Amino acid sequence: MRYMKKSSISAVDLFCGVGGLTHGLIKSGINVVAGIDVDEGCRFAFEKNNKALFIHKSVKEVASQEISDLYPQDNLRILVGCAPC
Repeated sequence: MRYMKKSSISAVDLFCGVGGLTHGLIKSGINVVAGIDVDEGCRFAFEKNNKALFIHKSVKEVASQEISDLYPQDNLRILVGCAPC
């Protein structure tokens, strides 16, 4: 069985809000490349606390290719999301 280094795992966080789930992933060694949320008011806290890209957009408007393009090449890809509050 082949094991991947944590740094070769990347995630995109849907419904990211201020980034609680993202922060936990980062503390676990997972590279979070972006968070997507419809609430622009979450941008500052998300980016400040997580040093990751915040995309202000409804997930209904995000194309699968747009998400796919966020991931670095040759990384294990994780798509995560919390239920909107």
